[in-house]
Amino acid sequence: ADGEPKIIDGSAIGTLNSVADHVADYVLANFPAVTRCSNATDACATAYLSTLAGRAYRRQLRQDEQARFVALYNKLRTPQTVNGYEVTFIVQEATSYAVNALLSSPQMLWRWELGDPAMASTSPTGIPLTDQELATQVAFFLTDQPPDDLLLAAANAGTLRANLPAHVSRILQTVTARDWLRAVTEVYFRL
Repeated sequence: ADGEPKIIDGSAIGTLNSVADHVADYVLANFPAVTRCSNATDACATAYLSTLAGRAYRRQLRQDEQARFVALYNKLRTPQTVNGYEVTFIVQEATSYAVNALLSSPQMLWRWELGDPAMASTSPTGIPLTDQELATQVAFFLTDQPPDDLLLAAANAGTLRANLPAHVSRILQTVTARDWLRAVTEVYFRL
């Protein structure tokens, strides 16, 4: 029913996997256009994947996350023996599989709100959200979408809190925000 929390169960996982498969297939079929890699090189593919991961995670990747993601891509590009045959994925295939893994990761599927314990305060009591978490919350609240490039850039630069009213005003002027807020109002008032 409307307004009830959504629980990810077996049927939802199947849908999420189907979406990840579809997007990965699209990346494979449209590699030059999607990645903007005129030559299918490992450097270009990993640069694309890093940018995509930052957008999917709605924040800059930590060093360990970046290393793990690059290691996955490199493993996909390394010759492997499968059923007695040596298999090596080309750049496009490795990128496609890495996109699938990215879209199935918990960091992509859920919004994490852990806060920054270093910013803990007694007035008000609590641990405030990090700038990236705040950007995600503002974006989803106002648009039901991940943060745009300007909001993420401000969060990554550490200037979001100081300029939050300007960002909220900018976002509220978008068609996306107006459509989302109209939909929320219609559901709330049962229009």
